[in-house]
Amino acid sequence: MDRRTASDGGPLRDKNGLTEEEFLARYDPAKYERPSVAVDLVILAGATPEILLVKRGGHPFLGKWALPGGFVGMRESLEDAAARELCEETGLRDVHLEQLYTWGAVDRDPRTRVISVSYVALLDSSSKISPRAEDDASEARWFSVEVVDAGTERIPQVGGNVLRRKDRLNLRSGEVRLSSSLLVEVNIRDDGGFRADRSILDPGDLAFDHARIIHYALERLRAKRP
Repeated sequence: MDRRTASDGGPLRDKNGLTEEEFLARYDPAKYERPSVAVDLVILAGATPEILLVKRGGHPFLGKWALPGGFVGMRESLEDAAARELCEETGLRDVHLEQLYTWGAVDRDPRTRVISVSYVALLDSSSKISPRAEDDASEARWFSVEVVDAGTERIPQVGGNVLRRKDRLNLRSGEVRLSSSLLVEVNIRDDGGFRADRSILDPGDLAFDHARIIHYALERLRAKRP
């Protein structure tokens, strides 16, 4: 039933003379292309911190390391999808997740157009249990992680400056060592405003754009700490 009414007391109608109920009955979802929606999970533990990664057991990026995550079901909320994917890929349950950022670069996934909503969880050391690889992950590990400044330059511009920094993301878990290089450009306006853009120079053994997501999560965490 239409809940809104026109001035004459009847249901509101659009330019084609349709009520909302009639419009929805005729609506064709296939009229527009629909991107897939996924969730990616940044699970951090301890004060240092360590990050949880899974080794991909299938294409694309077979054998590469990635954040736990996957596709959202049609009848599933983002929060439910995040909790399900975390449990399916690592066995972890009852972890409090907070939404971090949405990633929508057109070419971020070679399969199709995928928009990913990232979530972050901060665990204390006592909550860090041994993960087990499940579903399409062949292995799951906690990695120590650090961001190393590999060089910074300041470029004057009209109305502000551009701070261009090359960062190296180093991750280690026992004998497994991963490294990824990123370019961070921070546009700083004279009025104090700024915008940071991250691009991956060399993903190394990290899948998709997960180096960007990890880097962003670590910078957000560092900004919140006193």
